Amino acid sequence: MWRAAFLLVMGLALLAGCEDTKIEPTPTSTPAANTPTGPLPTRQRGRVTIPAFETDVQYVKMLQEVAIYGGPADTYEVVGRFAAGVTTFVTGVSENGEWWRTLCLNGLIGDCWVSANPSLTQPLTP
Repeated sequence: MWRAAFLLVMGLALLAGCEDTKIEPTPTSTPAANTPTGPLPTRQRGRVTIPAFETDVQYVKMLQEVAIYGGPADTYEVVGRFAAGVTTFVTGVSENGEWWRTLCLNGLIGDCWVSANPSLTQPLTP
């Protein structure tokens, strides 16, 4: 499953540079709430533990270009960007529900976070 998610993210990242590329959710996808459902294993960034919580959301679509941060706040380092229209796999949500932990651009789970602001991202569940 992770291999498939990796291939999906890598393919989407490659397509992100194409100006006319539009990646739409499947017809069965519906918006979902970003309410945490329980803690997931934490990730370490230096000495700071960054908790992520389970969520029913499996994917998030970028509604415009979105910065990828190294933690669940805009005070963390920007580690990349997703282009508008890209959909990526969600691996957790911040405790306050304001940030999605996603697969990183290299397809690995790590400290890659995007805003859950509904003007920037749209949560999707199958």
